[in-house]
Amino acid sequence: MTSPETLPTTLGGHVRRHIPAYAMGGIVLGAFQLAMNRIDWQSKAAIDDIFSSAPDAAARHSLFILGLALFAFAARISSRWFIFNAGLSSTLGS
Repeated sequence: MTSPETLPTTLGGHVRRHIPAYAMGGIVLGAFQLAMNRIDWQSKAAIDDIFSSAPDAAARHSLFILGLALFAFAARISSRWFIFNAGLSSTLGS
């Protein structure tokens, strides 16, 4: 545990101390948003395939959507873990 004498006394000091965790949380949150965007576009492609002459091709898009959804879930959880643990660490002083 960090001694109280070495902890920053200002809000800016606490933010600077945890900037890597906030940055990593932001990067992972960006990856989550990209995955959600790709899900939208894959949904469009799957619907287009359903109404085309080869509706069986929609299964490939559906599996890709499932993979993106699982990735988005993991990314969202980890972004919260990075950001909230840094904030919690700032308030508890560790």
